Amino acid sequence: MPMDDNPLTDDERNDRNDGSTPVVTICALTETQRVAAAGSVLVDLDRGVQLSFDLLNHRGLIRRRIHDLTGIVEDTLIPMEHGCAHCSLRDVVIRSLREWSAHGRPIVLALPPTTEPATIVPDLIEAADGDRLRIGGVLVAIDAATVESDLFGDDLLDERGIAQGATDRRAVGEVVAHQIEYADAVVFGAPLSTRQAAILDHLARETASRCQLHSLSGADLLDVESHDHFRTATDGCRTAAVEPGPATDAADSDGIWTIELLSDRPFSPDRLRSELPALGAGPLRGRGHFWLPTRPELRCVWDGAGGQLSVGPAGEWPGPQQTRLVITGAGGDPAVVRAAFDRALLTDAEYVGGAERWARVDDGMDPWLGVRMIG
Repeated sequence: MPMDDNPLTDDERNDRNDGSTPVVTICALTETQRVAAAGSVLVDLDRGVQLSFDLLNHRGLIRRRIHDLTGIVEDTLIPMEHGCAHCSLRDVVIRSLREWSAHGRPIVLALPPTTEPATIVPDLIEAADGDRLRIGGVLVAIDAATVESDLFGDDLLDERGIAQGATDRRAVGEVVAHQIEYADAVVFGAPLSTRQAAILDHLARETASRCQLHSLSGADLLDVESHDHFRTATDGCRTAAVEPGPATDAADSDGIWTIELLSDRPFSPDRLRSELPALGAGPLRGRGHFWLPTRPELRCVWDGAGGQLSVGPAGEWPGPQQTRLVITGAGGDPAVVRAAFDRALLTDAEYVGGAERWARVDDGMDPWLGVRMIG
């Protein structure tokens, strides 16, 4: 979908021209991708200014660089104010946006490489409320040549030398998946192959545009009204999409497929662990939620990519319990995944005894879901 498929009318643009300062947010896996995308947006904005941030965790500092088309305006190091690097970054970014909003110039916000937009953009939107800021589109830059291996391979960020500190054990795949799934626009250098395009068809939001760098329109991104695309549950600074939205309407193509697995039954804790290799390992992107008979009140999040699977608590159920996974694969047989899902669900016989029976069972999930009193 090109950037200008649904341009705003002149009246709509005038409605947006309310004196607020628009912000385009750039996310990427690598510095090279970030520089290319941010530069392409900046040259397209009248009087635009770029604010770039980098985490220097080993020194307890955040680097802030500000420049426009005339050159460097500022290059400064700011001490982190929290033990949490993400919290420090959020606070510095918000203060910087507020400071520069007084200049009335469109802002290109280049976040540190490997930053996942869902961990900071909702905070920016909340902070902008009442200020002279308007958070516009989120642009994610990818490398077309490596997007499949980035998403479905098993490399860790630190194995590629791009981790955000010594404790960052994220997989490349989970970062790229979280970036693409949040994006308002996805940009790339070389043209996409049909298989690469199919990957975006299955993972990117239906309304997200995509284009090559040379046809990118920064002005169109200013006109996007950003929002928190997912209902989220927050555990400290970890934000996970517990509601992946409807399964894609994209057709299976070039070996890329998506299936929705749905049941009102919980997983058997023991069989869930035994079926994890089929459900969460290999070239799969999985997202969703589930429940266990040992913790019927707890909604559990499922978030897997890059050969890693993260499960954790996501609060109480707002309605009836449900087990729902949306899984996208690159190659392989979706029937194998569906069969593993079915085997992991509680059987009729296991329902006998109800909650009282399962209240006395140790589910072995305390490390992921929290300590549970048995009895």
